[in-house]
Amino acid sequence: NFDDYSAPSSHLRFSAQYFSKLMFGETAELQYPTVAPPGAVTSQKFLTEKPEGEVASSVLPLDVIPSIWDLLPTTSAMEGAYMGGMRSVLVEFCMDGNEYSYCYHFSKIRLIILICNHEKHVESAHDLMFHLSSSHFLDITSAVAELWRMPILSTICGLSTNDVLLWRLATLLDEWWMDEDVFNAIVELLYFKH
Repeated sequence: NFDDYSAPSSHLRFSAQYFSKLMFGETAELQYPTVAPPGAVTSQKFLTEKPEGEVASSVLPLDVIPSIWDLLPTTSAMEGAYMGGMRSVLVEFCMDGNEYSYCYHFSKIRLIILICNHEKHVESAHDLMFHLSSSHFLDITSAVAELWRMPILSTICGLSTNDVLLWRLATLLDEWWMDEDVFNAIVELLYFKH
């Protein structure tokens, strides 16, 4: 069935399971694929060829991948193409004068979508950890160490709503007057958690 065929394997880097377990501390060393800007894709064509092997269905940290915005026509037509016997898509795009042409397994398209969807989350978590690690607030060392070990997609506890993800704390970084309040919130978060 299409859902099984197009689902990225859970053991792959950048799968949904990977992102659900990605810790703040891991974002410091994470090499992330380069996402081409929207409009870089020059052609997309479904193929009956079924790509095999790890390269056909995985994304490496130094890969260059197309933007989610360019892949929307492909993702919306994939299930119908699958029913018509198609098993992959040939995507051609250009970035910084370099031309790329790849035959992607449908599961790799889904993996690329996950990478694009989580790019901001990973960048925000990285920025937050960099800021906290270079901070001069000595009384938050244990809070930073605790945050280092928390998944970036976990929710902030102790609020009246539970749908605020921890990586969103990075949105407060440009509010310099709030630094101490943010650190106090992190300490309170740890207090409520324990």
